[in-house]
Amino acid sequence: MAMAAEAIPGMLTARIAVVTGGRRGIGAAIARALAARGARIAIVDLHDADETVDAIAAAGGEARAFRADVSDEDQVGAVRDAVHAAFGPIDILVNDAAVNHNGGFEETDAATYHRVLGINLHSQFHLCKAFVPDMRAKRAGRIINLSSGTALSPGGPPLFAYRVSKAGILGLTFALAGELGEHGITVNAVAPGFTHTPAVDEAIARGDFPPDIVEAMTAHQLIKRPSRPEDVAALVAFLASDEAGFITGKFITADGGSALAP
Repeated sequence: MAMAAEAIPGMLTARIAVVTGGRRGIGAAIARALAARGARIAIVDLHDADETVDAIAAAGGEARAFRADVSDEDQVGAVRDAVHAAFGPIDILVNDAAVNHNGGFEETDAATYHRVLGINLHSQFHLCKAFVPDMRAKRAGRIINLSSGTALSPGGPPLFAYRVSKAGILGLTFALAGELGEHGITVNAVAPGFTHTPAVDEAIARGDFPPDIVEAMTAHQLIKRPSRPEDVAALVAFLASDEAGFITGKFITADGGSALAP
């Protein structure tokens, strides 16, 4: 049974949403936020996402997890078939699956470059190819692609492949918005700033990030607190709603004002 959305009655009731990368971090927060508004959630992740599914169920929502490498077109096709069997045609697609690589151009080999682009960028193409027909048939749909503030900024850590992939998402978003608007489908890109997630803590533990990076990045924001996955999830939930039905082809940041900070 779909979760009742008491604060915003019926906002996403009876909608079917696919969220990639929903095992933890921003993706898990997005899955929970959409479920809280009444959507039924299909989480697609390379790893077991049962913790997110259980959290949604404990709150009264409905979610199922599907394991797949989203950079593989055949696996995405198989997931589409499984989601259709479980839920039927979808209404909302959130492309959040991503990996990072800490290295500049000189330190990035071809295999790493193609792996990062495959998961971060090409997966979004595969998922759209798989699920856009559902939305075209309904003449309605929402696609939200997760990009990054690094897409438009050459500064910061040496994240060559990651930065290229996130910039490519902007081109994909703009091109899709141009072609799909006439079918009632909106396509937008959300760009989180530096968000404190379990992946950040792991990168600190590995030595990829300095131990004070959360404090340093927070100090660079206009809003002086760490960014949380829920901050990004709230924006995605709005873009998935009927209230955002006239917003498409946009690159929207959720970064606490870091792009404007001196």
